[in-house]
Amino acid sequence: MNPPQGTPHDNSGLTLVTARAAVDRHFRRQLLQDPHHAIRTAFGIELPQGLRLKFVEKGQDIDMLVVLPDLVDDAEPLSLDELDAVLGGTGRVVLVCGTGQERRVRFPV
Repeated sequence: MNPPQGTPHDNSGLTLVTARAAVDRHFRRQLLQDPHHAIRTAFGIELPQGLRLKFVEKGQDIDMLVVLPDLVDDAEPLSLDELDAVLGGTGRVVLVCGTGQERRVRFPV
């Protein structure tokens, strides 16, 4: 399930937030200090309370800022619960066989 269009959860919403942050110093400071409050105040959108959101500002001494993905420990396959958490409980489950160990894998639809 995709997030509703026009909210800070989708690409167009994120574009709106970052575009405003590029020209509005006060909004930018609010995003850095309290992103939930900044987005609620500027756009009237209440983000989920459990959403941990952080905006960072690239320093002038940095040409490119990259956020690394979560480290994946490939020593152990993901459990079905972990797969559900990663995919948000949506998708198609298929059974993977032929490896000596049956596994169910969920693919997004």
